Amino acid sequence: METVVGYLTKDAKVSWVGNYKVVNFTVAKNRTFKGRDGKVQKKTKFYECSYWNVENVAPYLLKGTLVEVEGDVDAKAYQKNDGEPGASLTLRVTFLQMYQSKKTEAEDLITETVPLTNEPIDDLPF
Repeated sequence: METVVGYLTKDAKVSWVGNYKVVNFTVAKNRTFKGRDGKVQKKTKFYECSYWNVENVAPYLLKGTLVEVEGDVDAKAYQKNDGEPGASLTLRVTFLQMYQSKKTEAEDLITETVPLTNEPIDDLPF
């Protein structure tokens, strides 16, 4: 399990995979550090997140929302359009906490945890 705290890069989207709804969103995690030259540098990691069977949170997951997500991370290598190698990080979310939302109605959810259902789901398509 990995925990990521960061900001959403765009509004969440709900889609169907078979009979299941999945909320997809991207979280950007920033890291600031001093380089060898002593200058402050910033590096950003992007996590493509999928949150299964809790589509009711999608309207509150808007660009700029600060979230904490926890789940299993998969890394995939690919080749960029310019021929350079690249990698993507995909996180299957099992825990979501919103700390700040851009949507006014989300004030009730800002400090509320939205867990996955406790019922096991054995027939997810992966």
